[in-house]
Amino acid sequence: MLQRRWFLSSTALVLAGGLAPPRRAFAQATGLFTEKVLGDPDAPVEIREYSSLTCPHCASWHAEELPGLKANYIDTGKAKLVFRDFPLDLRAWLASAVAHCAGEESFFPFLDMLFTEQTRWAGAPTTRADGQRLEEAGLPDLWRDAGRTPEEVDSLMSVAGTVNALVDLARFGGLAPEDSYQCLADFDLLDWILEAQFEGRERYGVEATPTFIIDGERLEGGRSSEDMGERIDAVLARG
Repeated sequence: MLQRRWFLSSTALVLAGGLAPPRRAFAQATGLFTEKVLGDPDAPVEIREYSSLTCPHCASWHAEELPGLKANYIDTGKAKLVFRDFPLDLRAWLASAVAHCAGEESFFPFLDMLFTEQTRWAGAPTTRADGQRLEEAGLPDLWRDAGRTPEEVDSLMSVAGTVNALVDLARFGGLAPEDSYQCLADFDLLDWILEAQFEGRERYGVEATPTFIIDGERLEGGRSSEDMGERIDAVLARG
């Protein structure tokens, strides 16, 4: 579909667009296509976050600024955080699939885990053993069954170290490896993730991560919780 073609060409990946429809739709069958919201869905102010799971600045913001924002505004019902995927590369795209595979209730704990362990999985090298492990797990075959080309499967194998690290982290978080593999081969889910990125670019002009949208205003970079709090207070004051 258009979003996949645009994403893949813009990041110089070899996964070509216009592919055959996937034969597996694990995410759709298990209800994973839901917007992920931290806080009260009816909170008066929405903080829309566009982040890539391989983005170091995004990881820093989640570790250093989100706790204060959560304590003062999200937990008190003044604001809600809506997370929108904006993967900047293949590793981030696959990591997003694993996070969504965790389900609605576990999504944000998984997100925290992936950001905290970012260097472990995003920077994982790919060895021959990693490739063999991925082949034995059957993920390349799932991609082939879903209509992916040999070049696309090669791109998957080039990040086998990252994929194995993601599956291991997910298992530590309670997600069975077979479920992770199904999500990583579910192109309905992967395309849905890219739709969020496409929305960010087309609707809000997002070009980098992290980017936040508060009351229609685009805020780029890792803004402090104090700065964001002032903007939330201003929105609340306007009623």
